[in-house]
Amino acid sequence: MSEKQGFMIIITAEDHKIIDLTMGDLLKTIRSSGAVTKGPILGKNIKLENGVVVHTRKLKVLEPTAETTTALSDMTIPKDVRCKIIKA
Repeated sequence: MSEKQGFMIIITAEDHKIIDLTMGDLLKTIRSSGAVTKGPILGKNIKLENGVVVHTRKLKVLEPTAETTTALSDMTIPKDVRCKIIKA
């Protein structure tokens, strides 16, 4: 991602505790790089046919810096958390 081009991070997981911890780590990492964020935004919880609930959190990164991309690529996301990055 180029500098100053905003993006959104969407994470999903079945465990609400791990998704909240992961979002906290993402926020700390992104804000320490000097980027401006909006969120986290709670997404709808989706109940699957097998009774499992999938939790969603979104985070808008409005003004990323060059360090933001580097910091995010160095992060380790837990295997139970799915992460998607899209242009804002």
